[in-house]
Amino acid sequence: MKKLLIGLTGGVSTGKTTVVEMFKKMGASTIDTDTIAHVLLKKKSREYIKIVKIFGNTILKNNKEIDRQKIASIVFAKDKTAQKFRKKLERLLHPAIWKEVARKRGLSKKRLMVVEVPLLFESGFDKKMDYSIVAFCSKKVQLKRCDPSFTDRISFQMPLSKKIKKADFVINTSFGKRESRKQVQKIMKALTF
Repeated sequence: MKKLLIGLTGGVSTGKTTVVEMFKKMGASTIDTDTIAHVLLKKKSREYIKIVKIFGNTILKNNKEIDRQKIASIVFAKDKTAQKFRKKLERLLHPAIWKEVARKRGLSKKRLMVVEVPLLFESGFDKKMDYSIVAFCSKKVQLKRCDPSFTDRISFQMPLSKKIKKADFVINTSFGKRESRKQVQKIMKALTF
């Protein structure tokens, strides 16, 4: 039996995590690539050492842990160096994240594995997946849900309209959890034929 790897993405505050939890409750195994990235940033890891070399000691907290907010302020700044730093960070983290996804896929006993990847298409991870899903909502709902400190990040992601065109499945989360759950159930039926 082939294990299917499903990449799930969307925009900032479009309901990705909620949708992933729904898939989990319906029997899929799930992975959050942001959680993997946080583990990779732990003190003394290989990635930690390389990131400190790239960004310098100013990104460290008093306890020498990496301050993710400081990194975010650098890579999401509106200057020319931000993109350069963002690309360096992605080149360092993405292969390590993929390696961990592949390891967890090998260990999973479930047929479906849903992988939450905020930058699924931007990173090229979609090419490693069997199917892709985009969780989206109206701009009005997105801005209402979004933490004000994250609104700038929306402009750094591929527009939702482009992600939707690339996706195998879409889930409109604008109308609440009950409607989203129905859409997840349909996709689960389609993928577990």
